[in-house]
Amino acid sequence: MYKNAAGEIPVQKNILTLKRRTALVLVNMLTLLRLPLSVVSYMLLASADSAAGKLRPVLYAVLFLAVVLTDFFDGKAARFFRVQSPFGAISDVCCDFLYIASSCFALYRLSLFPLWMLVVITLKLAEFVATSTLARSAPRSGKRTVFIFDFVGRYTAIGFYLLPVIIVVLHALMPQEVFYTTVHALFFILAFFAAVSSAQRLAIFFNCGIIR
Repeated sequence: MYKNAAGEIPVQKNILTLKRRTALVLVNMLTLLRLPLSVVSYMLLASADSAAGKLRPVLYAVLFLAVVLTDFFDGKAARFFRVQSPFGAISDVCCDFLYIASSCFALYRLSLFPLWMLVVITLKLAEFVATSTLARSAPRSGKRTVFIFDFVGRYTAIGFYLLPVIIVVLHALMPQEVFYTTVHALFFILAFFAAVSSAQRLAIFFNCGIIR
């Protein structure tokens, strides 16, 4: 079998490269599949009548499950095929935010979600991107990843992710007064942990030497 001067087999190397490129495209397509799923989720909620209790929680839960599965398997597949990329990381975060923001905005239009909480979610994304960029570029950071996660922020983001489906399901199961008390408690708990996450990210700045 022919080998080049470095002992490599060019044909096999090309095949391997082609496989990895194909895997990269498929993984990114799996990530971007959350875009139409987010649009359909928004349309489902936007067309509902919360006063009549017609939020269709089962159908929304199925769409949410599809969103979660694409989010779970795109990361697993990227690591398995070793095709992690900055585009993949950025598109993953953007698709997550689009799903959260669009569903929460639809619930806001139905008077089931406060505007201030939507602002908190948006500001947390902006903070996440800005602090990741600044910390990564700091001389003492040593970071090579696109985004930098903090412990509390990671779980707060999961809470944001679950919030729309929790609201839809609880709205179908609870009396109105109990529902509003429960979800507002959830809003304030998540807002509190978002503030803790902001403090933790500020500590990252100190550690990286950005703030002295």
